Amino acid sequence: MDFVLGLDGGGSKTAALLLSNTGVVLGPYTTSGINPFDNPLWQDTLMDLLNTLPEVHLKAACFGMPGYGEVETVSLQQLETVQAWAGPTPISVINDVQVAFEGAFCDGFGVLMLAGTGSMAWGFDGQQHIRVGGWGEKLGDEGSAHWIGQQALNLLTHTLDGRLQDDPFKRHFSGHLDLSPTHPDRDLLGWYYGLQHPRSQVAALAQQVDQLARAGNPTASKILSEASTHLALHLQAAWQKLNLPDRPLIWSHAGSLFKSQQVLEGVQQHLPEARWHPPVFRPLYGAVWHAAKKAGWDQPLERVQDAVSSVGHSG
Repeated sequence: MDFVLGLDGGGSKTAALLLSNTGVVLGPYTTSGINPFDNPLWQDTLMDLLNTLPEVHLKAACFGMPGYGEVETVSLQQLETVQAWAGPTPISVINDVQVAFEGAFCDGFGVLMLAGTGSMAWGFDGQQHIRVGGWGEKLGDEGSAHWIGQQALNLLTHTLDGRLQDDPFKRHFSGHLDLSPTHPDRDLLGWYYGLQHPRSQVAALAQQVDQLARAGNPTASKILSEASTHLALHLQAAWQKLNLPDRPLIWSHAGSLFKSQQVLEGVQQHLPEARWHPPVFRPLYGAVWHAAKKAGWDQPLERVQDAVSSVGHSG
């Protein structure tokens, strides 16, 4: 029995799944993020995951790697690490956002907005791949979960020193971060500068912002509204780069941030003429589908769709 392997690496979470040519699904197997710009031990994290996978006859594999293709030396390390593990197995190593794009559109064209820990738009018109954003938290990643978390922390400092009057916002985050009533400023600085993985841990605060926004908090709602504006600008710029002026923008999405209904609806409101394309698969199954094509399987799309149905995973 032959298997293919798909891996979706991210800043906060990594998942791998094995699919056989007879429809057997093994996984998903998960671990923490493997972004080399955030996790200096990314190789150990990745290898620990790969070495826990069942021993099967692997026909092909696709690895969606965060940051791949962005810095030459880092990309070479990623490729060499995966090749050393895979041996003679045919592999594809591509950017994790391309994996998300392939999962969302399969053989179609359009623009995929990935908004998780970071943010990047990936477009394809049938001939060329283009990207917008993805500059990392120091230079960009506007609208991402990290950006939202950083905005929340910034506004929390405003509430602590009186520049912003929003007691519910202050109470919520003070409680979540376990800030003492007597020295919240000292505790906040201690929390922030003591983070082991600042990028992913700050990004995790986006869930708290969404929770507050759903409860009607105006400060949290404003953060999510601004995030939606940034994501819409990514999509518009990517569509312009594809140079398809006679066609309306076709877009889809991936990433944890789009679990926020306000973010999704906010982007849709900014792009009233655009056509939203519900993702066919989540990114992990995009990697599996890519691997199935590389293995030369007949009807790879239908095989992956059957696998998704059999285990109850939605796109």
